Amino acid sequence: TMEDLGDARLNSFAEATAAASGNPLVLAKHQVEMEIANLEAVRGQAQHTQFDIRRELGRLPSRVANKTAQIDQLGVISRAAQAAQDAGTFTMQLGRTTYATPEEAGIKLLDVAAQMAASPVETPSTPLGTYYGATITASNNGPRKNAAGVVVPGISRFALSAQEWATWIDITAQNPEPATTAQRFTQRLLTLPNYVASARQEIAQEEKRLVDLQATLEHPLPHTEELAALQQRY
Repeated sequence: TMEDLGDARLNSFAEATAAASGNPLVLAKHQVEMEIANLEAVRGQAQHTQFDIRRELGRLPSRVANKTAQIDQLGVISRAAQAAQDAGTFTMQLGRTTYATPEEAGIKLLDVAAQMAASPVETPSTPLGTYYGATITASNNGPRKNAAGVVVPGISRFALSAQEWATWIDITAQNPEPATTAQRFTQRLLTLPNYVASARQEIAQEEKRLVDLQATLEHPLPHTEELAALQQRY
């Protein structure tokens, strides 16, 4: 850079001046000053890195704690869905009604999907109910023209979400089976253990990173002793 170029010229000029003085002590003093400047630059960079590490250490514990709490909640939902599957039971809350069979819940879900598809405008994401602690929302992207220029109904979409996990179920079949539609929600929830296991691995990596960063701060700044020795000489 131009700044580096300027520094180099100043350094060369200072060296030339020191050499021209004919006094070896002047030249030696200049060389020590240059070495001190270089070492202080390295220390300055290390101090900047330590500042960044301390800032990250201030954020990381709460991030890990929040992530752990979220994953624990997903684990509760996952176990509830698996227990219901093992017991052959079904419970889905849609609006104020609790449905005890996939068939009944599927009929309601498809009725909502049909109403949204019949709407002349887009239906934004709307809360619909819950399923073993996961939230169900419904939306439709509104009527669209196909390649032939014919207006066709939009696609009705259900979202199943909890914490930061989410999955989407589109109603695209012409005559979907009600029970099969509701069971798709069950199938999605049963994939949660894989997500939870992966998220716990990420938490473990973050915890290891926290330990590594703390260990980094315990190391002394570079060239501390060397700088002290040089500064005592002049």
